[in-house]
Amino acid sequence: GGGGGGSGGNNNNNTGSSSNNNNNNNHGGNKSAASSAAAPYHHGPGGNRGGGGGNFPLPPSDPNVLRLHLKPIGTGLYPTQVLLTSAVDVRVVALELAAQTMTQNFSLEFQSTARQSVSQDIPLVNTSEQPMLVAAILSGPSFSGPREMTVPPTATVSYPLVFKPMTPGDHMGTLELHIPVTGEKNVYTLLGRAADPLAEGAIFFECMARRPVTKAIAVPNIVGGLIDYNVLCDLACLSGAPSLRMAGGSQQYRLTAAPVRSGVFRGSISFKTAEGHYLWYTVEVKASDPPELGTIELTAPVRQAGKGKGG
Repeated sequence: GGGGGGSGGNNNNNTGSSSNNNNNNNHGGNKSAASSAAAPYHHGPGGNRGGGGGNFPLPPSDPNVLRLHLKPIGTGLYPTQVLLTSAVDVRVVALELAAQTMTQNFSLEFQSTARQSVSQDIPLVNTSEQPMLVAAILSGPSFSGPREMTVPPTATVSYPLVFKPMTPGDHMGTLELHIPVTGEKNVYTLLGRAADPLAEGAIFFECMARRPVTKAIAVPNIVGGLIDYNVLCDLACLSGAPSLRMAGGSQQYRLTAAPVRSGVFRGSISFKTAEGHYLWYTVEVKASDPPELGTIELTAPVRQAGKGKGG
């Protein structure tokens, strides 16, 4: 405590306590962690002047006990001072009162394609003069983010939540953002919708009909570790091994185009695992006319049928 001047009367200066003459003054700031969907944590001073401005029915205090009543407008820390005066003594008592919140729930929805990532920044606002630690608990294999972040005083930091699905379909998860100093916790229900993956690339063949052409394709390992691909293709003029095994990185796959006639043929080739992971390429085969096989001579009198003679 510290010293100060004052007269001895029924004029109390406290955090929303009810004095005999109802003259209340709250000097406490609200180092709050107020939550919303856009800015889940707002940690800093606020105004809780007068503690609500009403009389609070309090039970009688024990002898030599000063009872205080706090009516916070939000969660966080409320520092204040209580001035005690008498005819022979003056005392200042420094207090810090903590108000905690109930857990709040929100939801976030993501849309992406398989193996493509999208991110959502969640602002963490700290308007206090002390650093604010935010701890994160994240579940769901398709979601990622840092385990904790420190927000400097009077600053805003974004929590980067990333959604990267490996397979098409709906993916669920949860994110809990927690401020240990105040006990505030926000729980986000996460829903990610993933469409079919984009093509890894385009494979183009330019050849002559009935003359096969082979190309080597670098197929990546999209899972990691040992993987077995089943190879599927929807073009009859393409051929290759029915499966591909690799241990990591990428591996060459030999694909052969052998069209039997000229024209432009379009399709795709897919590499799919038993667990449902897959990648695919678009394929285009442009085949020109084949060379002649020989010459056929035809002779006939005018207005009479003729017979052909192969050459």
